[in-house]
Amino acid sequence: MRRDVNFLQDKLIQINHPEPILDTAKPSELCCNTKQHNIGIAFVNGYDAATGALANLVEFPKRTSNQVGKGITSFLDMIGGRLVGLQK
Repeated sequence: MRRDVNFLQDKLIQINHPEPILDTAKPSELCCNTKQHNIGIAFVNGYDAATGALANLVEFPKRTSNQVGKGITSFLDMIGGRLVGLQK
């Protein structure tokens, strides 16, 4: 036996199980998908440039320390090879 749904339960069901927007959207409700907005393009390009510059700024010390570390390691390898007699 199924119980009847009261008004409050009906509203909760509608809130918790909304209809998909994709299936219910009318062509008149769809907007701005075919136009290129100059302000939006400028914002995205500016944001992309700023995040790229910030990433390079953050990555620079890491790259530098890796290069210095590789140089030190190769120098110590050379000295160790001479001490052991593997290199002249």
